[in-house]
Amino acid sequence: MSTTGCSHTTKDGHKMLIAEMSDSHLANTIRYIERRADKGVILTHATGTGPDDFYLDREELYSKAALRYLGYEKYTNEQKRRDKLHAGWKDVKEGTY
Repeated sequence: MSTTGCSHTTKDGHKMLIAEMSDSHLANTIRYIERRADKGVILTHATGTGPDDFYLDREELYSKAALRYLGYEKYTNEQKRRDKLHAGWKDVKEGTY
């Protein structure tokens, strides 16, 4: 999965491309998603046509399901892309390419 065009929303509501995140911001976001998945994510779905016809459903996600819901793969794929890029630059600097 390519991260080109995948967006990230900061806690203050600013939208940016995942590819534009700093290395430290990306690493912090990945750790945050991992912590959230361990604690669990609660989803609430409300449906109905009016106050007399209202239905509320609650779903709890943990582990892999929570990671999937939180978009973990988008962030880890970007980290892997950067790791390969940095490894390539290291080879060029050391003359081992």
